[in-house]
Amino acid sequence: LPIDPKNNSSYYYTFMSGENYFELDCILESKTYRDKMTTDGGSRSDLYEVGTSIGLYKLSKLPQSAYIKAYWQFEEASGTIYDQTANNNNGTYNGILYQQTGKIGKCLGFDGDDFVNCGSDDSLHLTNVTIVAWINLDIAPYTYHSIYGHRDNIDKGYLFAVRPTHLDFTTYGVADVQSDAISWTTDQWYHVAVTYDGSNIAFYLNGEAKGTGSASMNAWDTTNVLSIGKAHGGLYFQGRIDEVIIYNKVLTVSEITTLYANGSPTR
Repeated sequence: LPIDPKNNSSYYYTFMSGENYFELDCILESKTYRDKMTTDGGSRSDLYEVGTSIGLYKLSKLPQSAYIKAYWQFEEASGTIYDQTANNNNGTYNGILYQQTGKIGKCLGFDGDDFVNCGSDDSLHLTNVTIVAWINLDIAPYTYHSIYGHRDNIDKGYLFAVRPTHLDFTTYGVADVQSDAISWTTDQWYHVAVTYDGSNIAFYLNGEAKGTGSASMNAWDTTNVLSIGKAHGGLYFQGRIDEVIIYNKVLTVSEITTLYANGSPTR
């Protein structure tokens, strides 16, 4: 008899997230096909994963997952960049560098004029926020290299960027706050994060605290568009970006350290 003649819950899982996303997982019984569990592109090497979004298991296991407002894995080979949450904050990639080698699986490349337009949905207009990403620089930063830009045509919104010797968080029209000093190396993956509660800012690099600051911000406007890889009017990123997560919550140091540790295995 097969291991699981009655579909025991110990041997199969189904995950749903949003209207058009699903993941179906199972343990393969045949030794002949078990290697497929490690090469299916999913987040579990001990399960065979199929579906429209085979990172949903990972989403459910992230710290404070109920507060995730958007999660872009950048695994797509073409077309829409899908948000893995039920908020459907899908993006449009203005570039051609799909499926670059990522920190986890594949990622998107940004060569100085590429970016992802993630729209202006209210679910992204956050005052309590944590922004997390893996980045890899092609060149030494010489100005603002934008990771996350969220601004309209006037001074409302904020920017998270790499600068020559710092991470930077700008609340437009109010303040520009920098992390402690950082010595960047090209072609190396960094886990970067910033938290902001409407006043206090904290930076993190590779799971460790990297300085604090404070700034207020102007009220959100409904036209604020979120872009990954650029700021309003330019300041493009040059390199690769992977696993961008947006929380409607200020994460703790230990939670950010956990996110950094989650980036060690390969999907």
